[in-house]
Amino acid sequence: MNQPDDPDVFGTSANTVFGGTADYRWSGLLGSALLGLRTGIDGSTASTQVRLFQDNTKFGGSRVQTTEVESPIWDLAGFATADLTVGAATFSAGGRFDYVRAPFFNRLDPTRDTTQTFRRFNPRVGVDVRLGGGFSAYSSYGEAFRAPSVIELACADPEEPCPLPFA
Repeated sequence: MNQPDDPDVFGTSANTVFGGTADYRWSGLLGSALLGLRTGIDGSTASTQVRLFQDNTKFGGSRVQTTEVESPIWDLAGFATADLTVGAATFSAGGRFDYVRAPFFNRLDPTRDTTQTFRRFNPRVGVDVRLGGGFSAYSSYGEAFRAPSVIELACADPEEPCPLPFA
């Protein structure tokens, strides 16, 4: 870890995650083909708090806070998909757009506060063919992304000291 091997370090951390999704689905005929549409939004928030202390209480000393950081990340996304079934084949297409806001607050040294924003559109296409006898073949292409974690954001700059313990 980047922290010295010190049995007199005390730390606490808290992670809170909350999210939800709302969508609307519709299906109907398009000529002789079945068309299914789905659109929606989802969002989540994930808050991470880390506090580290130099702890000398077992020697009659005090506990001194050395780190206090917080990162309340917000992720909002919109998505849409369409499925078109023609005979034994179903063709799918869709996409998702994510907007992620990731502030990082150093509560002991606000000059080190930063906010990162990530935006990404992720397409997806696929085809499913019923082969008969209970068998089918499916092929798809899709993209996805993940916003960096709190430790990746906090420790990304080699010129800045990382306030979090990491292995």
